[in-house]
Amino acid sequence: MWTKGFIVFITGLFVWKFYDWEQPVSLVNEAVVIGCSSNFRETLEAVIQGYEGKNGLKVVSASTGKLIYQAKEGAPYDLIFCADDQYLSAIEYHRKKIYAKGQLVRCRWNELNPTDKKYRVAIANPNIAPYGKLAQKYLTKNEGKGKIVYGGNVMVAYQYFLSKEVEECLITQSLVRDRKAGYAVLALKEFTLNQEVGLLSVSKKARHFYDYLDQKEPKSVIANYGYELP
Repeated sequence: MWTKGFIVFITGLFVWKFYDWEQPVSLVNEAVVIGCSSNFRETLEAVIQGYEGKNGLKVVSASTGKLIYQAKEGAPYDLIFCADDQYLSAIEYHRKKIYAKGQLVRCRWNELNPTDKKYRVAIANPNIAPYGKLAQKYLTKNEGKGKIVYGGNVMVAYQYFLSKEVEECLITQSLVRDRKAGYAVLALKEFTLNQEVGLLSVSKKARHFYDYLDQKEPKSVIANYGYELP
């Protein structure tokens, strides 16, 4: 026969479990560390603005290869937004899905003579950046004869271009959606990447944000930033 003390313990345990389950996870002020590929950072920050539990979300941006290396070395990422669908296989994760499809574009200053073979083109480092690898593939296929200047990620490559250190750059379409006049943008429709997000931790809030990505509002933001939806 159960004692009074045991009954009180079981009742308290049930109430605690029920209370914990009932808490709106999105409102819990829990820290969540998100690794984000450089090309998607601006978009992700816009997505986070519409998320009710945005307090406590910390975004660390770098090339996908660098983020995966950091995760292997013990960086406490709860989620990683990759720029492709290949890198996540190198680490352990609980869940993954494609969240966007990005496209490579070629930017060229208007004053550049198309016949000039001495131009410089900036791309992300193909060894650690998926869009850099894709850009390298494009240049190889199209016999690019310009001098290649490598940036640590697509944002660095784009900054080289904007500061006119190079005459061209190969980056993602999302970065030039609000571009200023002065340079032309050529969409390279055959050169795209499926971008994948991985849930690495058991954090309830991280899981809640991961699931939030499937809702209409974040999908609309992602599409407005120049990505195709999966």
